[in-house]
Amino acid sequence: MARLKLTILLPLYHNPDKNGKRKKIIGREFLDTYKELIKKFGGCTVDPHTLSGGWINPDTGIEVTDELTVYWILYKNTKENIKFLKKYKKVLKMRFKQDDIMMYSVSITQF
Repeated sequence: MARLKLTILLPLYHNPDKNGKRKKIIGREFLDTYKELIKKFGGCTVDPHTLSGGWINPDTGIEVTDELTVYWILYKNTKENIKFLKKYKKVLKMRFKQDDIMMYSVSITQF
């Protein structure tokens, strides 16, 4: 069965509030995510380096700049896992108070 590597880009700040302020995400959100991924997939890697990135929200046309951390997991390409990850993305959007969370997979060969 094919194995995939999932990359999840998680923001270090919540989206701006009604006053335009961005609150730093404190850590519980990251710890909960890490533990959930370990429990579900048996492993998770966190990149300790902060990345900078940006995107234009297609719904609002507003450019958003973020500081991000990266989580990686390996998983089997099953309908159950794909269904879980689609639901989990919604959980992460609420947990991190984001319009969207970038998640993508690539096929890998594991040695």
